[in-house]
Amino acid sequence: MQKMNLFFLVFLFLSFTIGVAHAAVQDGILVAHCFDDLFDDSGNGHTAVLGGDAYISGGILYLDGNGDYADIGPTTFGSVNPLVDALNDFTIAVAYACTSTEIGEGGSMIVSVGPASQSASGDLNFGTGDDGQSLDHWYSGGFNSAQSGVGYANGSIHMVILTYQASSDTYTFYHQTGSGGASHGSGTVEWSAEWNEALDYTPRLGAPRNATIRSDEGSGFFPDMNGQIDFFAIWDRILTTAEMEAVEDLCGPPDTDPPAPDPATWSSAPAAISPYTIEMTATTATDPSGVQYCFDETTEHSGATDSSWQTSPEYTDYSLSPSTQYTYKTRSRDQSVNNNMTAWSDPCSATTDPEDTTAPTPNPATWSSPPAADNPWQISMTATTATDPSGVEYFFDETTCGPSHDSFWQASPSYSDFSLTPETQYTYQVRTRDQSPNQNTGLWS
Repeated sequence: MQKMNLFFLVFLFLSFTIGVAHAAVQDGILVAHCFDDLFDDSGNGHTAVLGGDAYISGGILYLDGNGDYADIGPTTFGSVNPLVDALNDFTIAVAYACTSTEIGEGGSMIVSVGPASQSASGDLNFGTGDDGQSLDHWYSGGFNSAQSGVGYANGSIHMVILTYQASSDTYTFYHQTGSGGASHGSGTVEWSAEWNEALDYTPRLGAPRNATIRSDEGSGFFPDMNGQIDFFAIWDRILTTAEMEAVEDLCGPPDTDPPAPDPATWSSAPAAISPYTIEMTATTATDPSGVQYCFDETTEHSGATDSSWQTSPEYTDYSLSPSTQYTYKTRSRDQSVNNNMTAWSDPCSATTDPEDTTAPTPNPATWSSPPAADNPWQISMTATTATDPSGVEYFFDETTCGPSHDSFWQASPSYSDFSLTPETQYTYQVRTRDQSPNQNTGLWS
């Protein structure tokens, strides 16, 4: 497997505004950082680690040009890095602003992908050069094929977009127009030595990954970046020029808006459904990032329980006390980094039903079909179907021969007693109980 030892000096002018993500441009993305925090916005877990005095604020990575950098991803990035893994097609994009830029052959380092040691294994680097007026590519043998830039405006946001096509061994730089990406120079990669997949190829923003690219031309040839970076991403495919227009939409401004409605409201106000249970439903809220709901009981009466944050707008509070008033309020929050919350809803109260102390009816129990022999060894019987709001269970008791012929508590009103002795009299009685916590039991038939 080959490696490329290549330095790209680039300046591409681009206004970088950000909004709502496009699904197509997300396909094949390996790592993405919008710098609202240190976490990988692609969801692939390549967290940023800051070095020197680098810091993040307001969705921007700040670098002072004196040892600041951000490493992106784990120490074994090669498992997903297309630069290392067989040199497949890839796209890299980075948006930046430089506070100062070196004039001449060198320029501020923006992105460096390469091992921290054993630099013969190669590296790939982006940087500004000639005060931003030229685009050059560089490899270990020297400069090659200087190309004209598109103008420099110090302090403005710019984006570098680089694609690599493995089949033709061709890289291309792009800037953006109103209708997509426009090519801004291309070339072939200079090859030497082998990629070493055992090494750490973690991308570094703002400074070189190793000393070799500096030592070839002197310690000041590729100074650390003095400026800001507000976007970085790698794809395992080549983006189309139309998709490049949507790259700017991968990150959005910090979400500060709570879900709607705000304040939260009730779809179904709290209502008792038993002496021990109250149900409620919040109005379904909407937010682009998703919504969670929380229900808070404010009286703290016996058994009351607040919900945790949950995705369902429905909530049931169990194990409450009978004939007791409980008061609830609800709110929602979005699932953005900020977890923006609505104001609480108006409080709403419900009183649990009185405690259930009544056995099922009829009480005493009666027979629908009294006990009758089916054969010499079996007797069957059916109790009158009983009713109770909490549900009913039945128990059949044989009184002459002991508990071995009794039923268990059961939901069915019918019972058959097996393995009886022929020509023997058996006597049965039945009773019911409800399924409330009190298990109120009726009288024997």
